[in-house]
Amino acid sequence: MLSVQEVSKQYKNSRALNSVSLTFDKGKCFGIVGPNGAGKSTLMKIIANVIQEYDGEIISSDRTGNHSLRKSITGYVPQEICLEEKLPALVNLQFYGQLYGLKGRELHERAQEVLRDIGLTDYGKEKVSIFSGGMKRRLNIGCARMHNPHIVIMDEPTVGIDPQSRHHIFNPIDQLKKTRTYHHLYQPQYG
Repeated sequence: MLSVQEVSKQYKNSRALNSVSLTFDKGKCFGIVGPNGAGKSTLMKIIANVIQEYDGEIISSDRTGNHSLRKSITGYVPQEICLEEKLPALVNLQFYGQLYGLKGRELHERAQEVLRDIGLTDYGKEKVSIFSGGMKRRLNIGCARMHNPHIVIMDEPTVGIDPQSRHHIFNPIDQLKKTRTYHHLYQPQYG
């Protein structure tokens, strides 16, 4: 369970969020929709612990507002691609895994598993700079999943990608919903 309680965020002269309250149950997938500038990305960054200065409270499954625990159980995929393009896909995945304490054989096996899940097994040793936009998006999502988070937050994960890449994004999510108690919070792209 994840609960957003009376969350507000002010940026200088602009209020991005005003007393937002939501509850997300285990094993569910949620989409947040609204016009540009409505605060959707800000809310996702607060839940993912990217933004730590806000009013209100986020309570995760540990029943506390513990920021470090929430960060360790959350995978965040920003709108912008966050990859090192001069390095191979496998190295990018391993880097993100190491940030969350994965090492050695566990790190290598998890990276191979994620490559398979996102449909990039044959591209693990290829530099990201040669990837299409959809492949980069899939790899970016894979990086957020390296540490097996309980909550996956994706901000417009399908923007500018082809149907094949869309399948490689949503099919693993469907599988995770069936096998684990994951939360998925995403901002769909329309238009």
